Amino acid sequence: VAVVRIAGEAPSGNAVLEAALRVPGMLMTVAAWVTLVFASIEFAVTHSRTKWQALAPFSASADWSPSTLPPLEGGTAPGTKQRSYAHAVAEVVFGFLLLGWLLLVPQYPYLLMGPGAAVLRVAPFQLAPVWGQFFWWVVGLSLLQLGWRCVDLWRGSWEGPRTAQRLVIAAFGLIPLLLLLGVGDHSYLTLKHPAVDQARYGGALDSINMAIQQMLRFAFAVTVLQLLWAIGRMGLDLYRKSATAMR
Repeated sequence: VAVVRIAGEAPSGNAVLEAALRVPGMLMTVAAWVTLVFASIEFAVTHSRTKWQALAPFSASADWSPSTLPPLEGGTAPGTKQRSYAHAVAEVVFGFLLLGWLLLVPQYPYLLMGPGAAVLRVAPFQLAPVWGQFFWWVVGLSLLQLGWRCVDLWRGSWEGPRTAQRLVIAAFGLIPLLLLLGVGDHSYLTLKHPAVDQARYGGALDSINMAIQQMLRFAFAVTVLQLLWAIGRMGLDLYRKSATAMR
């Protein structure tokens, strides 16, 4: 849209809306690559550098035995830093701020969409009712995670691993995505005045809904991969603990 504007042509509201709807897909693609890169770094750190540093003093020793291994830190996964009390409190505070921000979005949509909210207000399209159900699912997930962290802080268990919490949140996070993917006619946006605007904007509406469906499929695939990754790490941690206990 910016290129068209510089070239001297005024972009239509439909073009601006299409460009705005491409932004979440681009951000999700970038987020997926960033997640993949950092997951690879984490895997490399936890499976190579940490082990080499820990075992280096014993590699040249002829009388090495398992009893000479350094003790494991309780409650902390290899290659990770233990959370502090200030970190746990900050998570709860920012969790309340995030929840308040979410609850303000329906009344002030620009908090989420920015300038895109004004474009959507004057555009011939409107959000389908399924987005309301999706929104309240997101609010429910935020409440679940925030409540879990508050309980951990109250009980003093904020230092422990949160593997189960991450698995539950990731699993429940699939439900709102499945809700959107289950829309039969893929009508994520509808026409405000279908009798008047169908001939003019029907084709654009179909392509926009198709683009939203592709973004949702991509988000669902990323969420499933993250869930499988967390399950794999939990299984590996359990195997290591059982192997250590049997020695």
